Amino acid sequence: MIKFYKSKHSPFAYIWRSILFILGCLAVILGIIGIFLPGLPTVVFFLLAVYCFSRSSKRLENWILTHPLFGPGVIAWQQHGVISKKSKRLAITMICLSYACMLYFAQPKLWLALLVAGILLCVATFILTRPSAPRSSI
Repeated sequence: MIKFYKSKHSPFAYIWRSILFILGCLAVILGIIGIFLPGLPTVVFFLLAVYCFSRSSKRLENWILTHPLFGPGVIAWQQHGVISKKSKRLAITMICLSYACMLYFAQPKLWLALLVAGILLCVATFILTRPSAPRSSI
């Protein structure tokens, strides 16, 4: 079986890199919007963008990794799978605020409110169970 997509010059590889580039740009846009909108994650979208850019644009990947605001959180997650205590507090606060806003403004049916609460509880549990600092290598 010929794996033509392994070649960097094949049409499929060019299309795939273009798709990853577009997805990376969309992820950056959503990540920036997430800074201002409660409930929309920021670092998650930048992690996705770094993944996409690592296969399509090394320059943009490097921009995210060296960015003073986004870079440290992305690098900490990539290298150690950690979420800082400050980021955890902010994330949990924003999850609670978003849920309260949804309840107040949307006034969803009980089943929907419980479904969203369950999903947000799973997200909060995931965030809180990640380490806050790299494990020592002793």
